[in-house]
Amino acid sequence: MNGIDQIVELSKEYLNAHNRMNERFKKWNENKFDVVKSTLNKVREQLINENDFFVNNLYVNSDENKTQVSLRAGQTIVPNSEKFEKGFEINFFQINNGKIYACYYNNSIDKNSISNELFLFDNLEEITEEKVLELVYDGIKKSMKSSFLFNGDK
Repeated sequence: MNGIDQIVELSKEYLNAHNRMNERFKKWNENKFDVVKSTLNKVREQLINENDFFVNNLYVNSDENKTQVSLRAGQTIVPNSEKFEKGFEINFFQINNGKIYACYYNNSIDKNSISNELFLFDNLEEITEEKVLELVYDGIKKSMKSSFLFNGDK
């Protein structure tokens, strides 16, 4: 195979990538979004029932187009200051090619936090309650270091 045949064969990668993208959008909209959202709601409910710190201060947010869903801690007042610390956020959102980007945002006082990657789902079949729980745990654990509540802790 050479010349134009090679080009035609190579060009089929566009169709394959396009088909994979469409399949990812379909899976996310049909049930994987709901898997993530329901898991985040379970986490939220258990945390607010078992940890007074998060009562009225932990939220699950999503948009109506199902492009993202997140678990977000609210603000914490900084003692002896007029400042508030913005809480952590664990976010799952769909990027342009349908892959799901899982990331966390650190706690922050003076600026908006930047996203930190937890996982990129190419195969949406990998999105399970267990995987979401693992990523939420990792995101909270990593973001704790950014909170003033843990300043000076080892």
